[in-house]
Amino acid sequence: MADLNLNLVFGSHPGKFQPIFDGKVKPEGIALKPARMNIDQLFWHIPAKNDIDVAELSLTGTIWGMQHGKRWTALPVFPGWVFGCHTETLIRRDCGIDRPEDLKGKRVGVPEYPVTAIAWIRDAFERKYGVRAEDIHWFEERSPDYSHYRPLGYKPPAGVKVDTIPKDKRLSEMLINGEIDAVTRYFGRPENAVKSHPGDRSTLSIADLAAHPRVRWLYDDRKEAGIAYCKEIGWPQPVHCLIVKT
Repeated sequence: MADLNLNLVFGSHPGKFQPIFDGKVKPEGIALKPARMNIDQLFWHIPAKNDIDVAELSLTGTIWGMQHGKRWTALPVFPGWVFGCHTETLIRRDCGIDRPEDLKGKRVGVPEYPVTAIAWIRDAFERKYGVRAEDIHWFEERSPDYSHYRPLGYKPPAGVKVDTIPKDKRLSEMLINGEIDAVTRYFGRPENAVKSHPGDRSTLSIADLAAHPRVRWLYDDRKEAGIAYCKEIGWPQPVHCLIVKT
């Protein structure tokens, strides 16, 4: 019997999957045609086009798609993890935030509210500090046309205040200028200035943003806090899986 031909697209760096690209790893009875697409483009492409047989996708994107009619099977293969990424939160020095509990009532910038890592961040802030999603005013950088979720009809949950920032603004500039109080899971990088798919628009790297005199880290020792949180809950948090069209 001839092999089943399937196209396979990863978003993570190819080093993790190089044996598949090299042909050293081959599933029995399947001929894979592997390719790579930048994650921000891939996660928009999958729900909008649905023309990939096997793909890397965020957990929240997978769950939302399956709940809304996408015929996908999720595999327990996790290309991406986070380790207490709520500890990578940046705040303005003058915004009155001295500890995580002070995020209540504050304005927090994110790439997009339903991003899987943001879901884990919300869980950590509520689990450890009693800060619920409803306690924060969220600001998204990705416009609806570059959303990873809105092509499926996603809307923010009732009771949670989520605004999309204007296309001529960036989260980094808004934090520096005092238009928001904090950013978390920040995806700013210089190459965003020339991307053809500008979902994440901030061009200041997270290190450069943290070095700005008006900005500081919420956690003094981010690494220690992240490791302690993973030990506390007992596991790192997966953010990507593989899906197969059913």
